Amino acid sequence: AAYVRIIVEGLKKHGYYAEKITPKFISDVVRSAPLHDVGKINISDEVLNKPGKLTAEEFEIMKTHTTAGKHIIEHVISTVQGDSYLKEARNMAAYHHERWDGKGYPEGLHGEVIPLAARIMAVADVFDALTSPRVYKPAFPLEKALSIIEEGKGTQFDPKCVEVFFDAMDEVKIVLRKYNQTDIT
Repeated sequence: AAYVRIIVEGLKKHGYYAEKITPKFISDVVRSAPLHDVGKINISDEVLNKPGKLTAEEFEIMKTHTTAGKHIIEHVISTVQGDSYLKEARNMAAYHHERWDGKGYPEGLHGEVIPLAARIMAVADVFDALTSPRVYKPAFPLEKALSIIEEGKGTQFDPKCVEVFFDAMDEVKIVLRKYNQTDIT
């Protein structure tokens, strides 16, 4: 959520997507960010916590967390009254693995067809995954993680989201130090 806040506030500051980035949108995406992987509750622990590389079959199973998350959040939305921040949570859960170049999943969306909240989440999620230890890998050093994000600019990620993320590197480093148990900077 902290990285999402940095990106969405950077987009606003630069005047990018001005028609979309309202105070409500900012609040909704920041509040929704922790729900982006809710669909992983449908993935078996054997796949979710596998220490090595996933097989093609296991990766296909893992990819279902996006549609599962979308369905879970849609069910919640249908049970609550009024305009809900969960609409952005649904977009983030469903589409945070879509790619700017259309080669992502689950639907192969591309560019600005991908909901803005999901494009923001994609950068935040990948950076967090790269800089955090996982059962299958150690945390990457900051420079390596930033290099990977930069390489994905315009192919995997919305270039404007990457631009504002890099512009706010001092803030990014503060968040990284606050939440990361290892010193990777």
